[in-house]
Amino acid sequence: MEERGRAYRQVLSLFLALRQPSRYLVRDSAALSAQTDRYLRALCASGVITQRLRDAALAESIQPRPRDASLRVPDFVATKASDAIRVRLLNLLDLPNTYALDRLDLTVRTTLDQAVQQSVTRFLSGLVDADQARKAGLEGDQLLSSGDPAQVTYAFTLYERGNGHNLLRVQTDNFNQPLSINDGTGLQLGSTAKLRTLINYLEIIQQLHG
Repeated sequence: MEERGRAYRQVLSLFLALRQPSRYLVRDSAALSAQTDRYLRALCASGVITQRLRDAALAESIQPRPRDASLRVPDFVATKASDAIRVRLLNLLDLPNTYALDRLDLTVRTTLDQAVQQSVTRFLSGLVDADQARKAGLEGDQLLSSGDPAQVTYAFTLYERGNGHNLLRVQTDNFNQPLSINDGTGLQLGSTAKLRTLINYLEIIQQLHG
């Protein structure tokens, strides 16, 4: 009965913690314990469990397992491509969130080139090192002449012209957070940068016209 009471309390506490998991399992385990006690008494009063099982569960005390400090920080950079695909699927399938998407049995084909995607991702991630940034020619006037290269965020998108349409081959960045720099941000240019961009664009148009 002691083991039954402990197991029943553990499962009941887990169900109750689903309401506010961050609070009950991380910040306030005492509140979870008090909530479990109230439900045990209510279940007994309603005839769902016996008084003996109630008393055995009330006598138990459980503590949520603390967060393991040795757990690795998620590598968001490595999943930028798959995350971008999942966001597009939400719109295509008119789903409210990724939880609903994960409930579906799907096989999805994309135009992304996995080998090139991984290669570019490794290259961008390596630019946080000063030696790698120097080898890539990123040091100099108007570039990384000073400062910490690890504080620079790089994003890269590559399309390949197909039969009447453009195929997305690479979309990645070195920002190790869920935010996609390519999809989730906008670029605000100063007036001088806008002029350089416009001139570069017009030169390309001139070459294409020629």
